[in-house]
Amino acid sequence: MAIKRTTSTWKARDDIFDNITPNNVVQPNVSVPAGEWKPAAWLPIVWTGDASKDSFTISSGKVVSLDRQGRVVPSGYKKIIEAATNVNDVIITYTSADVKAGVISLETGKVCTVSSVKLGDLAQGLLDRGLVLESDIPDASYAAGNKFVVGTAADCVLVCSEFFSEPVGICAYDVYVWAGDSPETLNFTNYQKQHLVQFFTDIQLQVPHITSAAFTTANLVDSALQAWGTTFGEEFPDALAGSATELLVTRAQLSALSRYGTDIPADVVAIGLEHNQIAANTERTPISSSGSTLARERSSIDKISKAGDWYLDADVGLLIVFESGGDASPFAAGETVTYYHYGATVSSQWQQVSAVGKLLPGDFVTYDKYSNFVKSTAVDILAADDSVVASIHLDIIGRVLALQNQPKGLLERVRTAWDGSSFDSSAKMPGTATKGYTDLITLSKETVSDQIAIINVKLS
Repeated sequence: MAIKRTTSTWKARDDIFDNITPNNVVQPNVSVPAGEWKPAAWLPIVWTGDASKDSFTISSGKVVSLDRQGRVVPSGYKKIIEAATNVNDVIITYTSADVKAGVISLETGKVCTVSSVKLGDLAQGLLDRGLVLESDIPDASYAAGNKFVVGTAADCVLVCSEFFSEPVGICAYDVYVWAGDSPETLNFTNYQKQHLVQFFTDIQLQVPHITSAAFTTANLVDSALQAWGTTFGEEFPDALAGSATELLVTRAQLSALSRYGTDIPADVVAIGLEHNQIAANTERTPISSSGSTLARERSSIDKISKAGDWYLDADVGLLIVFESGGDASPFAAGETVTYYHYGATVSSQWQQVSAVGKLLPGDFVTYDKYSNFVKSTAVDILAADDSVVASIHLDIIGRVLALQNQPKGLLERVRTAWDGSSFDSSAKMPGTATKGYTDLITLSKETVSDQIAIINVKLS
């Protein structure tokens, strides 16, 4: 039906001066949060570049939190504080390099001195500076008297931990020591290479998977080993299933396992090691015997053919060696084996991110005291009668997607410059110079073998 303009309803625009709802969206995608993020001025120097002489406080890829001043800090400090049991436990250490760089002491709020900041002093300093208030913590949480007692370690832990948030992201790059907040406070008037910093809340990382320190077995002579039978793993030999004693697995027993089958050499036995997930034999994590039994590593069990040949089935912790007859240990009296494994529980470095522990694809991960990734442990949620309602991972920040062994993509065949053995790892480009290993591995300050962990991190 046609509209008659002479009789239809008209509306004149009269909203010209009305208020509208202000824009409240900062950004629709928060994988790289918008904000003027600054590193904390109190962070001590972790390392200094050899060429630039620039100093850094947070390494790329580390898990980071925010402190009460809104500054970016490694989350590991929260773990260090929570692990403290004595008011004299050292939380932060300042050196002469920190003094020279004008680092501010978290305890005093002034330029630091060469000193170790202890738990009790830090708690008192945070309260004195008003960075944490006693009322921030419920009275009932204090150890005694419903009030803070500086001489009580548990109370100091509560106060100091309150200064740090839970993890907010992953550090986007190496962070320089803070140069100052204004021209008047710059440590070097004309030198500030980094004004603001950034972190990620949604990212996929690749990090070196670090190993334990070197582990040496007990005497592996035949009489010292536990014969595998109905114990130490009913269906498959597993020294961890018993009393952590090395096992002897005969050739006949190996051939009965579907993992190997009957088509294996006649003269082999396996030694079940005290760990599974053994690190590969590399320059960084060598596998060796104190005698001559381990003379030539082979790439598979099928290639074992003479005395001294050996093959490591790393995932299940079986060291398969040549032994004429395949029914006894070939190791001499007193002979031991040294190897590395992934059963390590702690990392040791602030510089360069890593993953630690017996990780498997799909595992939940959290962070340790050096802001590195470590396997998350489920916490049992109990009902009133102490029965388990559920087991929940309360501290997860991501998951392991894959574990990749290096070298990868024939990188070991890519000819690189400076292959000389006299060059250190920092002068070797990945390729033949590093035997195909990525620089994530060769430049790590931790003990690493050949494995990279692919980790997906999501934080909100």
